[in-house]
Amino acid sequence: YKDKNIDIDLPLVLSAVFIGNDAMVATEGDCTIQEPEESDDEDSEETPNITYECEDGDTEQKYSDLRKEADKLMKGMVDGDAVKSEEEYREWLYDNFIEDNILVAHNANFDLSFLQRDIFINLNKIFTPLYVDTVSLAHRVLNLEHYNLKSIASYYNVDTKGHHRGLKDCLILYECFENMNKFGKTKFYKFDFKINREKIDSSLLKVQTKLF
Repeated sequence: YKDKNIDIDLPLVLSAVFIGNDAMVATEGDCTIQEPEESDDEDSEETPNITYECEDGDTEQKYSDLRKEADKLMKGMVDGDAVKSEEEYREWLYDNFIEDNILVAHNANFDLSFLQRDIFINLNKIFTPLYVDTVSLAHRVLNLEHYNLKSIASYYNVDTKGHHRGLKDCLILYECFENMNKFGKTKFYKFDFKINREKIDSSLLKVQTKLF
């Protein structure tokens, strides 16, 4: 984007995807960036080929996927030769990462109620997705004393190191869901619109905008 005189806060974009060190917490090894050699041709428009080497194939695949997400987020910030406004970028994020996707969540009603409220406040959109609740699924297919995510992960020998971080919890849930989904008892639900528009505190608009 340099030739368009557009400055993008790349660390900010990457932090949104990599979430600190969670990218590496989810894997067994590390990746080393191989910096490209500097070109003598200052007018060259060729994109530098930044490569990386990882200790194992699984780590390399996950790292590659995260890089693609970072690239997608960065491209979404730009419209032609200008950076999108905050409102335009929010719309783009919703259209490209949320809308029409089936959401999988543990105790889904809790998380979806917050998502629904914040999407309504920030985007004025009615968010009523299809979803899978892995708590109810676990009750149908497993016989456990406790049905929290850590207990289910322990049952399936899923590594929980670094849990209670956004990306890591998603990866734990993904592995648990993959195992439970094999029973063929997964049910899809429609999340109803539960917001009372008249009771939304207007002061939340400013707060949620800053957090978005």
